[in-house]
Amino acid sequence: MTPPETQNSIQTTSKHPYIIVGGPQASGKSTLIRHLRSTFRNTQFLQETRQIVVRRYDLLGAIFMSEVDELEIIYSDLLRLTTVIRSQHPDIHVDETSVFTLGHARAHGIDLLEGYFSHYCKLLSRLTAGVIFLDARPAISWERRKARYEDRLLGSPDHLRTALLAKYREYLFKLHPELCSVYEMIAFPKRRVNSETDQSKFLADGVTAFADLLSEVGVTPEPRVDTEEADST
Repeated sequence: MTPPETQNSIQTTSKHPYIIVGGPQASGKSTLIRHLRSTFRNTQFLQETRQIVVRRYDLLGAIFMSEVDELEIIYSDLLRLTTVIRSQHPDIHVDETSVFTLGHARAHGIDLLEGYFSHYCKLLSRLTAGVIFLDARPAISWERRKARYEDRLLGSPDHLRTALLAKYREYLFKLHPELCSVYEMIAFPKRRVNSETDQSKFLADGVTAFADLLSEVGVTPEPRVDTEEADST
């Protein structure tokens, strides 16, 4: 299968703002995105393609993903980008993970970075792309996520449960440097946000990063009316 942008079928350059929120597991990506959704109204929030594939095939996480699963995620991402490029919708788009999926794949032994990083970047260059990277050390990710993994494995034999928890932990410790590597390779405007702080500061820093990226391209996110009313009371 040929990646969408190599088919010479996209002649359009769209300057729609497209913000990617990336980061390791339990770094607060979904929390920040929910906060942005409740704060701004001229913004379209896109469901993370990794989670779509996990739920479609009832997978127990990235460590169970095959190369075919990872390729499905990548091609879904690239198709999503071509759709936004062709769109005449003026809203800001916010996507979770996107190009960082290549780091997730590498963390469990599937290296597709060299083959597909350029495809992501070619399509993102046709948009007004920006990146927010939520940074949390592996030990913090593990501390926050361990209970969910344990719940996921309820009913498994003890020896299997112990082995799988060890694999989840190993994956989280491999994931962080891979995501940082992808972040360093990205040439688009970007911001790194420390997600190990208390939630109120983390969310404030995330909103600031979001607004800063948009201001670089002359775009102002529109606050929701209910947010404005709440601020005035």
